[in-house]
Amino acid sequence: MRGSPGRLALGVESDHARLAGLLRRAHTIAVDTGVPPRVVREIVSDSWRRSVAAGVDPEHPAPRMLDAGRTAGRLASHPVGPLLSRISGMLEALFESGYFVAFSDADGVLLWTDGPSQALQTAVAPRFLPGFLCSEDGVGTNAIGTALALDQPVQIFSAEHFSRLLHGWTCAAAPIHDPDSGAVLGAIDLSGDFRTAHVHGLPLVTAVASAVEAWLSTERRGAEERADEVSVALAGRGRAVVTTTRGRLEMNRRHSEILALLASNPAGMTVRDLARALYGSSAPGATVRAEITRLRRRLGPDVVLSRPYRLHERVSTDVGDGRVGLPPESPARGFVEAPRSLDAAFESD
Repeated sequence: MRGSPGRLALGVESDHARLAGLLRRAHTIAVDTGVPPRVVREIVSDSWRRSVAAGVDPEHPAPRMLDAGRTAGRLASHPVGPLLSRISGMLEALFESGYFVAFSDADGVLLWTDGPSQALQTAVAPRFLPGFLCSEDGVGTNAIGTALALDQPVQIFSAEHFSRLLHGWTCAAAPIHDPDSGAVLGAIDLSGDFRTAHVHGLPLVTAVASAVEAWLSTERRGAEERADEVSVALAGRGRAVVTTTRGRLEMNRRHSEILALLASNPAGMTVRDLARALYGSSAPGATVRAEITRLRRRLGPDVVLSRPYRLHERVSTDVGDGRVGLPPESPARGFVEAPRSLDAAFESD
């Protein structure tokens, strides 16, 4: 984890109800006058100013950015996606106290929530839901948005939230970083009723974020080791043959097409690129994601990487330099303008 934990919103012996009332009055003054009272923590008053500058309405819920299908697709391609069950496992003991856990991408778009149904129901009115934008620009000061804005863990209590719809909440969130580049991948959040707020919430969610980064690092090292033992044969074949530690696997037509396209584009291809190449311009991205998911089930999660889709750099192929394509009978219509013919990947040496 980079950065140091943000200051706690309350002390061990804080009177939650009294503090919440004080913050509500301070919030009203700040919204009416534009000047946060000195009782407000600096980390919060600075965030309130950013929220005002972004034009956030404290009476409005979070805006929707993605429908259910696109949210599911983004989550499926996110590197943290496969680790969500572990995250729930670390935090599920708090579910009995009415807490729920949420995960956002680096833009602050929620991709996943988990917890008891009653707790999740409280997220409906403020739209603290998958597919909705919970950055500071979207809904103002909140643990996820402010943690992402500052790139550090932070706890936001009751009326420290800019949105009045969140004044009944306490939230703690920490950013998750790519273990290699240090880039922010998203944020993990723990939310519940403000009356249950505890000083341990922030250290706990910070520890979870650190664990996720460690898991990502371990998975990546394992992926590199496993990818060393994968080769993709395309030349002179009607269908691709992949050799792994489990043996030789002959791919079906669609998976052969995907592997040929990725082999010819080592820098990667977006969902839209693959959809256009495989199905035509009107093809939905969800169809491509489903095929990638099925391909990963056969080959393991380490051969085809995400964002953009690409072959792991240690996967070997028999494709030479230059753009290559698909078997002559392939219905794929992408990259017809390539300098080499579409069936180049399947020509004999």
